[in-house]
Amino acid sequence: MAKAKYASSGKVTKLVSVLSSHLKGFHLARVQFIGLFVIAVIKVGLGGLIQIATAFERNVEYSSSLRRIERFLNYYELDFQAITNLIISLEGIEQWENIVLCLDRTNWKVGKEHINILLLSAAHKGVSIPLCWSVLSRTGNSATQQRIDLIEDFLNQFPNLSITALVADREFIGKKWFFYLATKKFDFVMRIKSNFKATRKGKTKSIVAWCRGLSISETYQLDGTFVVNEAEVYLSVSRTQKGYIYLASPVLLDNIFEIYKQRWEIETLFKALKSQGFNLENTKLTEPNKIAKLIALCSIAFVWCYKVGEWKHKKTKIRVCSNGYNEYSFFRYGLIEIKKILNNPMTSETKFDQKIKVLSME
Repeated sequence: MAKAKYASSGKVTKLVSVLSSHLKGFHLARVQFIGLFVIAVIKVGLGGLIQIATAFERNVEYSSSLRRIERFLNYYELDFQAITNLIISLEGIEQWENIVLCLDRTNWKVGKEHINILLLSAAHKGVSIPLCWSVLSRTGNSATQQRIDLIEDFLNQFPNLSITALVADREFIGKKWFFYLATKKFDFVMRIKSNFKATRKGKTKSIVAWCRGLSISETYQLDGTFVVNEAEVYLSVSRTQKGYIYLASPVLLDNIFEIYKQRWEIETLFKALKSQGFNLENTKLTEPNKIAKLIALCSIAFVWCYKVGEWKHKKTKIRVCSNGYNEYSFFRYGLIEIKKILNNPMTSETKFDQKIKVLSME
């Protein structure tokens, strides 16, 4: 690994030391750039590139850092599989049992341009860990082939993970999609729309017609299998204060609603990447490849913050509010802790060293 040609702070050097052990095929200068960016985005979040450049801990003018950021975004071919492998390694996900994968989409606008991201994550203790993503070149729902490609790329890279199920919301439907999922070694739990047609013993009715008569807070699993989207599935229904939830799965799962509930953890991840963390939606960039690179760098920062928050919670419990919820998520708890250290020059190096050590622990 070649030696980098520019000097960075001691904090960056320590972070780079951890990252380099996982990004073995990367030039050291590239790993140092990633370390600089990760620390900067934790310090100031994502806004204009100038804001990020001024937060780079380098002994050069901010204009030099700005040009380096622009070169990375414009020309560098980032190995996204290597970033996924880094996240998997840092979190020790290969040792996890019964992983629930969450698939969802988030979007925002930059002027008149729509930014549309399809993301696959692993549910974990109230939040999802980002695994891989695709920045779509169209507005609206993702196409079936885009979802398949995303999942296939991930499974080809990590074929031996202990996956229990893939969960997704009502957007993720279709015959080709259900057929594809039926060929996988793990189950799926898909929320489906009430007007979907389901066939059983020669009778075809809408989902809502098969599932009438529930009281609020009641759940029910229908007897036998149904054909939905040309796939044989079991149907489960729950009635909440806000309405009905209809779920389809190829196997009968006693805890199907507990599994599906983990889908909400990806919403917590989106908040962390956006409004309650790194402010990803504040970027003025619109090109899909540049957005994908920003997500990669923010995902590394997210994992670090999450691990520090989880570690700190073991030492100092997160306060429980009067409404029964924790004051902070693990991610937010860790973000505040690292941000406090990075933005306070009076903080001892020992405290930063602790947070680096946490990152290197599986």
